[in-house]
Amino acid sequence: MRPNAGAPARRLSRLAVLGGALVAALAATVTLLPARPARGDDQTSKKLWVLDFQADMPRRVVIDQEPNLDVYWVLPFKLTNNDAEDHSFFLDISAVSDKDYQYHSLSQPQVKEKIARRLGIREGGTLWTEEDFTTAHAATTVPPTFPTQLDLPTIKANTTVQCAAIFHGWDSEMDFLTVSVKGLTNDVIITKTAPHERKLSERVFQLKYERRGQDYIRTEQPVEAVGHEWVTVERTIKTDLE
Repeated sequence: MRPNAGAPARRLSRLAVLGGALVAALAATVTLLPARPARGDDQTSKKLWVLDFQADMPRRVVIDQEPNLDVYWVLPFKLTNNDAEDHSFFLDISAVSDKDYQYHSLSQPQVKEKIARRLGIREGGTLWTEEDFTTAHAATTVPPTFPTQLDLPTIKANTTVQCAAIFHGWDSEMDFLTVSVKGLTNDVIITKTAPHERKLSERVFQLKYERRGQDYIRTEQPVEAVGHEWVTVERTIKTDLE
């Protein structure tokens, strides 16, 4: 989206703006490789990059035993940097059902251990979850992109990493589910709207799921992938900057 005419705007990495059961899975792996979301509205932009996102089957994970079951669902995915240079990044993954049941990716060591075994990851292998794709886990030589020291993860050039987004609970009455992934690209535009106020326009990758079937057997129906798209999300933030 193009900023207002005459308004000072610049493209920044989104690093700058940090501040019931699931019974069945998808029938097959869904490859979601987001096209580079070029907007062509910034004459002074730095090089844009985007990380490829390949989603696997959602998995149900249960902690504890009856009658005290604690149900989670997990979306495994592979994150790939196809560029020739390393990238610092920060993923923010959330989901919402059509019944307004809201989720946010979280850290859960027991679930991480279980899903790692299901994915065939041996002890000492790599599986990034919330604590890994939101905070730095290894030293990096990537220069900062914002005048604030941020503890951020880095994905090396030409590298693929197995990841998983962990969510708590499940909306047993939902028909549709939308998963939103922020941070796959540095395509973020920041516009000054007033002193100490900025409008942020960022690109968000969304995955769409649907659960079909009759109501009385709804929890026995598989969740199906029905599409994906890039959307532009705008919000206003307060800042110490003039």
